[in-house]
Amino acid sequence: MKKDRFDLLLNKYRDIVAIDSIKARGYIKRLDYKNNFYLLSALLKPTLMNADLRKIVIS
Repeated sequence: MKKDRFDLLLNKYRDIVAIDSIKARGYIKRLDYKNNFYLLSALLKPTLMNADLRKIVIS
């Protein structure tokens, strides 16, 4: 059951990450991400991309 929930939320994340990164992060936060490098990177990647975009716009 736990594996099914993990796969379901991960698929939802993959489907929506390009459209709405905030909602996608919500799916990752529902999983046990603290010991999973892939999930941690999935959480941080949109945040870092947004920070880079802000630097470009401000410059």
